[in-house]
Amino acid sequence: LLVLGNIEKIGYNGLPKGLTSLNVGNMKVPILSYQSCKFVVTADSSEVENYKKAEGWSQYKVVISSLTFGKNLDFEYYESKEGIEISKYIGTSKEVEIPNEINGKPVVKIGNFAFANSKITSVEFGKNVKIIGEKAFYNNQQLIKVTLNEKLKEVGDYAFRGCSQLALVNYNTIYLRATNLFSNCTSLEKVNVGANVRILPEGIFNGCENLAIVKFAERTDDTPFMLGDYVFSGCGNLTSLDLPATTTEIGGYAFSYCSRLSTL
Repeated sequence: LLVLGNIEKIGYNGLPKGLTSLNVGNMKVPILSYQSCKFVVTADSSEVENYKKAEGWSQYKVVISSLTFGKNLDFEYYESKEGIEISKYIGTSKEVEIPNEINGKPVVKIGNFAFANSKITSVEFGKNVKIIGEKAFYNNQQLIKVTLNEKLKEVGDYAFRGCSQLALVNYNTIYLRATNLFSNCTSLEKVNVGANVRILPEGIFNGCENLAIVKFAERTDDTPFMLGDYVFSGCGNLTSLDLPATTTEIGGYAFSYCSRLSTL
């Protein structure tokens, strides 16, 4: 994320190549030369339409009419008409509870990298959280347990990748297409999959070399269940798996390098 002030001109490739998000607030539209990076522009409501139409800017996605930056003892966040997006954890507690509301508005999103490389041991998501951003908890070395609930609509790629102490995942999210959510969580031993889950997406437990127990809750209906590509690839400690009877699809390399797996 890059936040601009009163820039009047941005030269040829003047922005970072890996930039994904640019907050311009209510800044008047500056002259923009060609940029090779692809990013989302967040502008104040008074300037959104100007950015959408301006030469050089119109190729980029301009979203959210108005964002207000906020900060309390635990979080930095953005406030919009849709609700609150937590952009960074700045608290000191290792056991984190995402509140249902901040300033009377629902907390609906955990932003990209919001908890990346932090030192929390557990996180409980508020009932209003619908989105967890890309790499939101990436490389969190002390996180032990994660529960993803049914209300989540979107989780970004690599959201929990490399959480090396994570031992337990309760996965209840009905339908996600994100990749490598828990990949390379090398201490992960047990996963509980909820009854309404329809898919384990691509690479979700790829490289979880100590994963030994995967329990699927009894299905409540005949809704098809699918395994994406590379779902359990590299899970060398997995010896058996009792897939739901409604399983209709197993993706490519779903069990590659599962050297001890003998029963499906």
